[in-house]
Amino acid sequence: MKNLFVIPQKTQSVIATIENNQIVNLGPIDIPYVSKTVYCQKHEIFVSINFKEKALKMYRENGEYIGFNNQFNFSSIAIKGDVVYLGGTYKKKKNDLGELCSLLDLSQVDFKFKQINLPIVAVKNKAIDDIVIVGNKLILLDNIVFPKYIFEFDISNPRVPIHTNTINLPDNGTYEHIVKGDGNEKWLGIKSSTVGSFGCAQHLTIFGETSIKIEYLDESEESVQYRQSTEIKPESCCDDNDLAHPLKDEAIDSYTVEEFLELQSKNKTKSFYSPDFTAEINNKEGKKNYFNPNEPEREPLYMKRKWEEEYQERERLRILDELANPKNENEFNESDYFFASIEEWNNKSQEEKDELIRIGKEEYDLYLEEEKEWNNRIILKHSLRDFFIVEDNLYLLTTEELFCYDLTKYTEDRELVKIETKLTKMEKLIKTAENRIVVVSAKGYELIK
Repeated sequence: MKNLFVIPQKTQSVIATIENNQIVNLGPIDIPYVSKTVYCQKHEIFVSINFKEKALKMYRENGEYIGFNNQFNFSSIAIKGDVVYLGGTYKKKKNDLGELCSLLDLSQVDFKFKQINLPIVAVKNKAIDDIVIVGNKLILLDNIVFPKYIFEFDISNPRVPIHTNTINLPDNGTYEHIVKGDGNEKWLGIKSSTVGSFGCAQHLTIFGETSIKIEYLDESEESVQYRQSTEIKPESCCDDNDLAHPLKDEAIDSYTVEEFLELQSKNKTKSFYSPDFTAEINNKEGKKNYFNPNEPEREPLYMKRKWEEEYQERERLRILDELANPKNENEFNESDYFFASIEEWNNKSQEEKDELIRIGKEEYDLYLEEEKEWNNRIILKHSLRDFFIVEDNLYLLTTEELFCYDLTKYTEDRELVKIETKLTKMEKLIKTAENRIVVVSAKGYELIK
């Protein structure tokens, strides 16, 4: 039996297979370009998420349409044998909003969904955004709202998934959105995007024998404008007297406590975040927003370094100003603070000193680890489109080029090897059941592995 797959095209998607290292076109199929499709070889059925119509559709291997279901908002799909796994969210008209994962047993003629129970309470605006199957392990990537998780299930019996592990994913920055995952027994790759104070960024994090970071930072004019409309202005960083900053509204200056309370009483159409003030404010839709001042948003390391450079420059200018304009003897100065700190340290017990030293060592070790991670990144020149992992090789597609990279050589060599193709404007990759890689543009395709 042939291993079939669908190559989406903007004009007419096709059913294909690979013979003698050549792609063989077996005929058209009515699946749109924006879709995700799997093939069940046993029952000769294609199951496809149609994002254009927001529906799940099924076809026979000759392209004949079987039926559809639009009960849920599915966004991810994978298959093992004749069991299809689907991830996404419930329809918004349902009461139970949040992550959804279901399985579809193609051996059953009624094609009914069976819900897979997740080990957390479903949260509004969260979704199972991608699914990876590695042997008998089902990996679900939980998306959008912090915290983000990896849920692992044992699918030795594909029809009865058993939860075995939950892993809390480290974040790469603010407003992080997981886009895709892929991997094998040795490696797991997760692609995500963030929006921060210095523009939009894309991250490809590879977990395995070593942690690998591949990133692209978009500092284009469009990205900066988008960032300014959604993020806090750098110059509005909270000082002791600053209070409110917008999260998703136009950028504004800092406010004092009195100014904030006055604004709150007059205008309840904006959402604010304050590190010193717990607030419940209505937005334009009348919905309530809750913010935890004890959990400030984290920035990725490259953003922290830029903040650090700006801070050091401000400190340099401040010191020069103090030297040029010395304060009165009665005013507090740096030396007063320095000697007061020494006195405070000397008055502590040995146990308190040991605890502070331990905490300081942990923070320093974390700094060294982040510094090492910073130095070990691979920086892309162009936006990241797609990726797949086959054995120890990473196939990576940007908006301009296609690369292959040996993940085992990460500690020695970080040069990506470019793969030449005949296509222009490449947009996505396909990995077949036999681990063959096909690169796709809107009007063509090519076998590269």
